[in-house]
Amino acid sequence: MPKSTSETITPLVPRFSRTTREIEILRVAAQVCDNKEDTALAVTRQQVLTWAAKRIGKPFPEKAWKHEEFEIMSAGRNTSAVRIIGGDNNIWAIRTEDPDKTIAGRVWSTEVVAGKGPEGGIRFSLRLLVSTSEPAFEIEPHVPGTVLQLIETPGLVRGTRGLFARPVEIQSVEDAEELCDDLEDTTRRLPIFIITTDDNGNYNSEIDDSLLARSTAGLARTYRVPSQYTWVLIKRFGKYRSVFGGAVRAYLRGFSATDDP
Repeated sequence: MPKSTSETITPLVPRFSRTTREIEILRVAAQVCDNKEDTALAVTRQQVLTWAAKRIGKPFPEKAWKHEEFEIMSAGRNTSAVRIIGGDNNIWAIRTEDPDKTIAGRVWSTEVVAGKGPEGGIRFSLRLLVSTSEPAFEIEPHVPGTVLQLIETPGLVRGTRGLFARPVEIQSVEDAEELCDDLEDTTRRLPIFIITTDDNGNYNSEIDDSLLARSTAGLARTYRVPSQYTWVLIKRFGKYRSVFGGAVRAYLRGFSATDDP
């Protein structure tokens, strides 16, 4: 016997009545490392626009490339930008949406702000969010591609040190000493991941440090320390606070040589 309309719809109600929520995944904040402020700001905007245009799958209007305000409404791929100019302020912000390629109903939003204010220097910030009604939301987070582009050109710094999307290999005692200085720097805001080699010069096969560095670019720094330089860390921090022998360790901000290991 055919089901009634109510009998057919009732099992579907929980699926369609789920509350859509917006979840913040990550934030990246940095300074653009270019002494020519106007050039650096223009390059930053251009890089972000190029990345965003590829994601929405349609051309941006001419005024977008002139870094003026614009808006595109396109069924889950909405994009809008604003510009604020006044006094010493020159601020540009864009928000772009992109439906997930495999999960229906999941929409990613990326917000970028780039500009300069009275304090000088070009500042960049990015926020990645997802809108979803999934009851169990699981992902492997990584920074958006525009962060990787900006790290390459024009370059980003956090504090006094550059950001990078690859593991940096320690190649001298001086490099190792500088890494130790960075670990103890009280102004450091980013975690540092250190991957070491064993006595045979092999890195931990269970850690893809290239993927780690790329996924956390702008959120952390990743270093490779060959075994011949791990003694510098041991001398500086003692065995219980250092890392060696093929081990991997994360040093969060606020670390010091007097920490309880």
